[in-house]
Amino acid sequence: MINCLINKLMDNIEPNEVELVEAFDEIFSGVADEIKATSFITLLKEKGDLFEAKSSCLTSAIKSARSAVSKIKAIPDNFPIFEVLQFKNTPEYFDISFVMDIILASNDVLISKYSFPLEDNQSFKTLKSFGIASSNLEDDFYDNFEKTNFLYLNISDREPYCKYTSEILRRLPFDNVLSVSSKFLNPIRVKNQFIGVNSKEDVEKFANICLNIGNQNTLILNSNNDFPFASINGETSVAEAWKNKIFTYVITPELLGLVRYPIKDLLAENREHNKETILNLFENKEKGAFYEFTVLNSALALYIVKKASSIMDGIALARKTIDSGLAKEKLTQLQEIYKYA
Repeated sequence: MINCLINKLMDNIEPNEVELVEAFDEIFSGVADEIKATSFITLLKEKGDLFEAKSSCLTSAIKSARSAVSKIKAIPDNFPIFEVLQFKNTPEYFDISFVMDIILASNDVLISKYSFPLEDNQSFKTLKSFGIASSNLEDDFYDNFEKTNFLYLNISDREPYCKYTSEILRRLPFDNVLSVSSKFLNPIRVKNQFIGVNSKEDVEKFANICLNIGNQNTLILNSNNDFPFASINGETSVAEAWKNKIFTYVITPELLGLVRYPIKDLLAENREHNKETILNLFENKEKGAFYEFTVLNSALALYIVKKASSIMDGIALARKTIDSGLAKEKLTQLQEIYKYA
């Protein structure tokens, strides 16, 4: 199928979804050799399939990629499960993703996160900075997730997807369907997600993709400063994917009763500064940019998992979770359970 689609793309013929799934299955199973797979992915990029809202290319890639990663043991249906995805690494900034995880876990939401072998996962580094680690972290997380609401996983490089795409991803110096699909490989198949994308044009496109891959409640956003979270400095374009519908709108800090701050105020000098800022936040010693930024993004997350009936209710709940000490209690619980072995 890879050969057939290479020829089609060369002739400017758009493949259908069945053909695309078959081609990606060949890549993720190792049937297609690396040279042909690399050529195919490069052609998709050149033809614009990655960025065309109407294209089924990404949906096909994600569906196929998920089948090439083993599912984890079953999680009880009564758990609302949540995941933060970012399409732009922001290691120089405050780790808002980890802080959101703590706030949602404090409100009985199961947090599911995973690390793909080629990625440099900021939240796993933040975990370690708080002494949260063990010799068998993944099994420990699974054993304790009902108590802690945390389930952080690693995808093994022996999984077919990773085994047969790692070298291809190293060869390709641009974002492509493989690098994008790797964001959706959580072994739990999380259906409630907060997704920060790189451009305003991608917001509605990814909302459609999330509906097509079976997500239930997902929030996709892009801020005016190309930062993959809701902006505390200006407008944020938002799309909600609720089952079979998509709602789009724009928010600003002022619209939600929050104070505007420049994005540079969210810089973290290093891992220790990041840790210190998180502690100050949870100990009610920080009420400036980090606090407002945390409240804004946590409110959106609490809203999308139905812990709040509106974004404004989410803001109130996020403030309460921090101000009452609940978030600090959750962080302390994690530190006590997952100490360095």
